[in-house]
Amino acid sequence: YWSVASFTTAAGAQPPTGTTGSATSVSITNATLNGTLNSNGSATQYLFVYGTSQTLAGAASTGTFGIGASTSPQSVSANASGLSAGKTYYYQLQASSSAGSGNGNILYFTTPSAGKITPTLLVSPLSSSITTAQSLSVLVTVSTTGGNPTPTGTATVTVGSYTSLPQSLS
Repeated sequence: YWSVASFTTAAGAQPPTGTTGSATSVSITNATLNGTLNSNGSATQYLFVYGTSQTLAGAASTGTFGIGASTSPQSVSANASGLSAGKTYYYQLQASSSAGSGNGNILYFTTPSAGKITPTLLVSPLSSSITTAQSLSVLVTVSTTGGNPTPTGTATVTVGSYTSLPQSLS
């Protein structure tokens, strides 16, 4: 006489599941990429890939980070650096564990444009009249809107035989 018995096995480990979130603190050169990651009970490594191709071909990546074994979603983020002004970047959260891998959707953001560069020239010595060719020390300060200012620099220029030089250059 035989009896029939049944049993249920525990479900196998599940790969991590990730959701790519919004990019924040977007500047001309950097952005913070965010997401949510559930490691589904296995220690998980994650990173973000980013680039200017919608397919992420040739994309750069952030460093690789780890989260412990958990069964609830956790917020994750990483810095994307080396960006250029006025470009659209595509990015994706990618995660892997011993149970497999999981990727979030591909999202995008656009870096701000560099803005208009407006140089300010200060000529030393200031003179309303230059009667012979002279070398002048020129201090150049360049500022931008929407980005980091270019550092101040100095240059020496030779001015030709001008009979007058405006006090203010525009």
